[in-house]
Amino acid sequence: METNNPPQIRAIDLEDYDTGIEKLAQLHALLVSLSGPQIDGFMRLSQPIQENVLSLATSLARDAHSLLHQSSA
Repeated sequence: METNNPPQIRAIDLEDYDTGIEKLAQLHALLVSLSGPQIDGFMRLSQPIQENVLSLATSLARDAHSLLHQSSA
């Protein structure tokens, strides 16, 4: 039977935290601008621009994750 270990609490650099939260806010704004009725405008963009926008979203998510989930090792 598997036991659940409590999450490890660790310190995080406040600058990294602030930057990570900023990246999440930017990602949120980008995704809101691409959802709902705005999706029609996105779909009218050229394929390369659509790919760049999605690449930007991926990059923001990756950066936020890296800043907010640093390894404790």
